[in-house]
Amino acid sequence: MKGQELDEILELIVQLQEDDYVPKNVKLRLVNACTALKCQGKSVSLRIDESLQELDEISEDSNIPVYTRTQIWNIVSKLEDIK
Repeated sequence: MKGQELDEILELIVQLQEDDYVPKNVKLRLVNACTALKCQGKSVSLRIDESLQELDEISEDSNIPVYTRTQIWNIVSKLEDIK
């Protein structure tokens, strides 16, 4: 079940990466969050923690649009539910 939920979250992150209104520095952090979730050599909880760190830093960025920040919070919430 966690695998399917992680796949859905990864899809949400990819959608944000493809959004033209998301700044480049935020897209880079989204790539890092995505990479952390995909790392098979680590436990799921560690991968989620690393991804949450990146997403938390993104949510504090003043350059992102409000709707993007809301989407980030939604992803964070879903990750915390899995954890």
